[in-house]
Amino acid sequence: MTEIIPLYKCQWRPVIIESPYGNEDRIEVMRNEVYCRAAIRDCLQRGEAPFASHGLYPLPGILKDHVAEERQRGMRAGFAIAELFPTRIFYMDRGLSSGMWQGVIKARELNQCVSFRRISGWESVLFFDLKEAVRRFVMPAPLDEVPTWDQITEHYPTLKAA
Repeated sequence: MTEIIPLYKCQWRPVIIESPYGNEDRIEVMRNEVYCRAAIRDCLQRGEAPFASHGLYPLPGILKDHVAEERQRGMRAGFAIAELFPTRIFYMDRGLSSGMWQGVIKARELNQCVSFRRISGWESVLFFDLKEAVRRFVMPAPLDEVPTWDQITEHYPTLKAA
């Protein structure tokens, strides 16, 4: 588990999060969305100020990731913003996607700091039950306060399809 940095010690270093997103299988996309949120949480607990374009642009009403032209538009916008950040963090538990590989190449061209991370405990749910992953990594709570699936899908409607 990541050590949580007390707020008064946080430097809020801006970082770009790189993790897998797109996939033909909608369930895999949903797993990648959960993983992206877990990566954002991990960065925040480390006192970093993360940005993950793939966690924002595919939200309803913004871009449709399953439409190639819109996916490319989102990736280009994400890469443009990423150029402004000093550091890219690559979260590796779900593999290195082609988009992430492009990020590695671009980071090297721009001489950005690159870090590769894993989220503690994620490997135990490599082929996880989506509901359990949301409970464990997106909405952590004391065991007696673990939310029900209905409570989770109330906050994350895209998970209802799972």
